[in-house]
Amino acid sequence: MSSSPIGRRLAISFGVVSLIAAIQCLVNVLLVCDVAGQVADMTQHEKVIREGLELVKALREQYIHAAHNIAQGDRSHLDHYGQWVSRVSASAVRLAKLAPPEEQPRLAEIQRASTLFDHKFREVILPAIDAKNDQLMRTTHRDIEPLLGKASHGADKLAERFEQRMSH
Repeated sequence: MSSSPIGRRLAISFGVVSLIAAIQCLVNVLLVCDVAGQVADMTQHEKVIREGLELVKALREQYIHAAHNIAQGDRSHLDHYGQWVSRVSASAVRLAKLAPPEEQPRLAEIQRASTLFDHKFREVILPAIDAKNDQLMRTTHRDIEPLLGKASHGADKLAERFEQRMSH
């Protein structure tokens, strides 16, 4: 008893259709894996971007609260200032763990600027505020103000680079 030509054709056609469906399923699984990998990469980039923006914010707030103390001629914003200095440091440490190696020198420079600003603020400006020495306070402020401006600009550039990496 031999099989009919129609039966063989149907079996071959079913086999071909099954093979095409299996290949399509494999391609779909590979595409889903690729998309999952891209989403994981984007999530990592998003963390870096978010932390970069947090660093920018913390640097600006550090300056704002220092400026409030200077403008008011007292220590009324010192607690807030100290909180933001700590946030700059913590954010820089977290970002250093996430950022690529080529960004590490820029991060270190940003942290150095914040630390130097803080040192001059606490060691020179606050005593000048207490002594009501407006000249020393203003001169020192004028000298150290660019530190955080440059650091903020550097942090902005970092966040911008992280965003560019994510878009690629």
